[in-house]
Amino acid sequence: MQTKSLIQKYFIFCYVFSLIVAVSGALLLQYHFHIKPCELCLYERYIFYATIPMLTFSPSGIKMPLLFMAVIASLALSGYHSLIELKVIEPIVDCVVPNDLNDIFNKMPDCREVNFRILGLSLANVNFIYHSLVLFFGIYLTKKQ
Repeated sequence: MQTKSLIQKYFIFCYVFSLIVAVSGALLLQYHFHIKPCELCLYERYIFYATIPMLTFSPSGIKMPLLFMAVIASLALSGYHSLIELKVIEPIVDCVVPNDLNDIFNKMPDCREVNFRILGLSLANVNFIYHSLVLFFGIYLTKKQ
């Protein structure tokens, strides 16, 4: 039982560390390489921003349920974003409607367009694949008792 707890602790640590790396990379792309994120990309980051402190500072007993909630939220949003990028579905709301004059001059990219790829995959695709693996491995760790 002690070993399972230790493995889950390291799993959560590695997951939080990976989120910090992902956010750092996204901010580097945005501010150093001037690759603007679309609205859905920002929403995906918001999940990371909330998850990092929740998993870092929450009591041990609720960390795995919080992790699963964050992973499922991230899977849902990145899956939705990937389907929009692949033009399988249309966005529910228009991703490029300006809210005010500032938005017109600093227009966000369309969610349907991919501005950056890694090995032919968009960042939403990478996020979806990564969180699918985290979900399956997390379920495996939880079931293995």
